[in-house]
Amino acid sequence: MSLPDGYSINEQGEVFGPRSKLTPYSTQRGGHLRVRIRGSHYPVHRLMLETFVGPRPEGYICRHLDGDPTNNHLSNLCWGTPRENYDDTIRHGRLKKPPSPEDIYAVLFLRKFKFKLPKVAQFLEMGLSTVERYVRTYGPSLPRTF
Repeated sequence: MSLPDGYSINEQGEVFGPRSKLTPYSTQRGGHLRVRIRGSHYPVHRLMLETFVGPRPEGYICRHLDGDPTNNHLSNLCWGTPRENYDDTIRHGRLKKPPSPEDIYAVLFLRKFKFKLPKVAQFLEMGLSTVERYVRTYGPSLPRTF
């Protein structure tokens, strides 16, 4: 993802078009800011890192180091793993209760046997987004056998 010709971004996360500064908006539940350019929507935090740091490494996501998704200053952003980002949410108090190891292993155990995520969520009486987060965050870091 890169800015189209005629557009630029500075280290404070301000995006400029050919004639003026663009006004960011938030449409995501987490409050991340986006800008609209020529009909496409761009997350400002990704534009920042890809412009000043380089392309997103495989499997990495953008982290807001202070936990504020509206703070897109370059010094507040870095690429990191989903697990690092999850740990950030706990450290910043955005996630009130860390998951129990039993819950994580139950989700990953059922996934090992090819259960679809909605069925796992239903069986364990969890929200689908919680099950998806456990698989995304903990699945790659745990051993293949239980």
